[in-house]
Amino acid sequence: MGSSSSKPTAGRDAARTAAAQSLAETHAEVLTSIPLDGGSLLLARAGDEAYHAQRSTAFCYNDSGYPCAIFLPAHARDVAAIVAAVAPLKLDLAIAGGKHSAVCLPDNAIVIDLSRLVSVTPNTTERWVDVGGGAKIGAVDAALAGTGFGIVGGTHPDTGVGGSTQAGGWGWLGRQHGMAVDHWLEADVVLPSGELVVVNDTNEHKDLMRALRGGGGNFGVVTRFRFALHPVDVCDYNFLVRMSPTVASATATLQAFSAHMAVAPSFACGKSVLPCGAPVIINLFTAVGSKDVVNDNGAWIESTRHLSGPWFTPTKQIVRGADYHKDLQQVLVPHTPRGYTFAACYSIKDLSDTMVNVLVHFTRVQIPSSKPAVMVLCLGGAIATGVLGRPTVLSHRSNGWWILIETMAPDMEPATVVKHKKWLADFQAAVVAADVCAAPSSHVIIDAKAADYAAATTFDSDTMKFLREVKTQYDPANVFHMNHNIQPLP
Repeated sequence: MGSSSSKPTAGRDAARTAAAQSLAETHAEVLTSIPLDGGSLLLARAGDEAYHAQRSTAFCYNDSGYPCAIFLPAHARDVAAIVAAVAPLKLDLAIAGGKHSAVCLPDNAIVIDLSRLVSVTPNTTERWVDVGGGAKIGAVDAALAGTGFGIVGGTHPDTGVGGSTQAGGWGWLGRQHGMAVDHWLEADVVLPSGELVVVNDTNEHKDLMRALRGGGGNFGVVTRFRFALHPVDVCDYNFLVRMSPTVASATATLQAFSAHMAVAPSFACGKSVLPCGAPVIINLFTAVGSKDVVNDNGAWIESTRHLSGPWFTPTKQIVRGADYHKDLQQVLVPHTPRGYTFAACYSIKDLSDTMVNVLVHFTRVQIPSSKPAVMVLCLGGAIATGVLGRPTVLSHRSNGWWILIETMAPDMEPATVVKHKKWLADFQAAVVAADVCAAPSSHVIIDAKAADYAAATTFDSDTMKFLREVKTQYDPANVFHMNHNIQPLP
């Protein structure tokens, strides 16, 4: 698999199409004989518009790859039949869930595209919701609108539930309740053998349940998630745009954001967005939860009006009594268009002055274009502790902040790619140098060549040992390796 962020050509590539088509023809007998109950198959063909349209459906479309085959299963039984048939071929097997990243559609791979497994079934009486493996956060929001409940995790409707959850899953309820994996109760999983099993904390697959909570797609295909629901009947937020055109003003704005979040109540959350080269910094503050928890009559969210920082007049948009699903969960959509994006993500100990200087330098001084942006997300609270009885494999939970570097390029011309990738590499090196606790997250749209490094540094040694043991038990042949790969034991 090539790196999706290093493929400079946009549009159709005849050579890559031909390579994928040749591989499809070699294995056509097996691929076309798989019994699908409602699902469908697209084989690589130069003139097949349906194939080319499907391979280009990722939100971050860095010249999406050319799989040799794209399966579109109708349900979990189709997924099981596909996995059982293709695993012995020893080809690259990729799982496309919400498809926020084009990495799920690599060259010459067999892709299982879960975009038809999108059902969302809430049970507000028992406070859980079942979500299909290919569903996006927006589908969950639509199904839960008006119920007064939400899931933990997700701040953008296009984000896939599966990919974000299996990497941890941050959201506006995080500091109050933890990460999405902490509230992932049960799963249906197709194993490398094609067996479909139910996985939870009390059955024979409890170790697998723990490994899934943060271990990425290393162990099987999750076709159903069950999440706990939490009240979101109170929803206040402030979309605060501060004019910060200089290094000094940007530094002051980010320091003010950090200081305000340091004394925030547990129901509060915050995200700061630094667009490259723009004269502004966007600070988004939220207060979400039940009336019993968010009981300050809006005092905290109102306090964000008066942040110290640069004297430039801020643009405020305080919204009280918002609809969590229809308002807050949609607020970032106008600011996050589809594009050529590759990214890196780190959890860090704190927003020290040194780290603030790094963030400001790479968004005000050393910038590749006006397209990239950096998001700084507040952790802490319940994120640091998790939930008793629901073990995860998330390491570095005591880190207080999360940095997402979204390197969106204006095009994929070779010179543009080189320029933006160098900026990203320099940025990453500076983050690591500024914080000895900095750890890459598995929640990242990343080059394939860096995936093994990310897996090795995301988990502590004891957790990695556990993950490799579970990998050896469930996937000793490493069928599911197109990810931040956990290697089975020798």
